[in-house]
Amino acid sequence: MHAAAVGEPLRVVLCLFGIIPRAIRATWPSIAARVLQVLHDQHMVVTIAAFSMDVGDQLVDGCRLQTADVELIPYDHLEVVAQSKVESIIDADCTPELTHCEMLKMQNLSLAIRRNALKQMYLESMVGRFLARNGSAFDAAVVIHSDFFALTSINA
Repeated sequence: MHAAAVGEPLRVVLCLFGIIPRAIRATWPSIAARVLQVLHDQHMVVTIAAFSMDVGDQLVDGCRLQTADVELIPYDHLEVVAQSKVESIIDADCTPELTHCEMLKMQNLSLAIRRNALKQMYLESMVGRFLARNGSAFDAAVVIHSDFFALTSINA
């Protein structure tokens, strides 16, 4: 991260990650009001970066997603990865049954839940790679899962 010179506004990147169309219609208004607006009110320069997984035609929580819902976010940067690509990476690194991922074998959870955890971590790693490439352009980063409903305002 970069340190702002005295008197210059802080440059902040707001990173949203997840299967963004899953809940963004419900969560974006709270994130916009309690995170983005607070940063703007403090005269910070905010860049929005979004990282989403495209599940294709698969139902999520029994619902078909509207991929266009990603557009509810006024992002400056967007990265979307196909779930099928992430599943292929997991299969190649851990095998379909996760036999090469010792930590996940110890958990008393279903295979589907453990695989979902790896997909979640893949999205988190996308944010990390973005920050590694671009972190020097920002003074701070705020990273939020797109399903997060902000009940209180961020402490700027």
